[in-house]
Amino acid sequence: MKTQFISLSLFMICILTACQSAGTTAPSPGTAGLNTEVTLAPGQSAAVTGTDLTVTFHSIVSDDRCPSDVECAASGPVTVSLSVQQGDEAPNEFTLQTFTDLDGRSPNVQFEGITNRTEVGDYVIQLAGVTPYPTSPSTPIEASAYRVALLISNK
Repeated sequence: MKTQFISLSLFMICILTACQSAGTTAPSPGTAGLNTEVTLAPGQSAAVTGTDLTVTFHSIVSDDRCPSDVECAASGPVTVSLSVQQGDEAPNEFTLQTFTDLDGRSPNVQFEGITNRTEVGDYVIQLAGVTPYPTSPSTPIEASAYRVALLISNK
């Protein structure tokens, strides 16, 4: 009887632990250094060392890049939703866009009509890449699979 009670107790603990870890809590914040790329998953934040900035990647707003297995006349941009909190201020939400190569890397240039960087206080936050790159129009990318590379630097 005692063995059955222990087995049942362990089973219930396992069930409760599984339910708890299946919650929708955001990943814990990481850190990022100035002039060093940081890669974030959706919902993930990074505190920028030596500053009072915290950057959060929320989601992909749109991905109009031409899939790699399709021949396109032109490829569109990918648009990401981010926020930056400076000190105790309320987070400032914004979107950035960029074009990428097949490796998801963004060129270090500014295109007319495309905002791939923003200024927050004394800092510049630049979209350096978005992965994965789409491969087929019939194979959508899961929202949770996206990663953005950001470069935070002084003005």
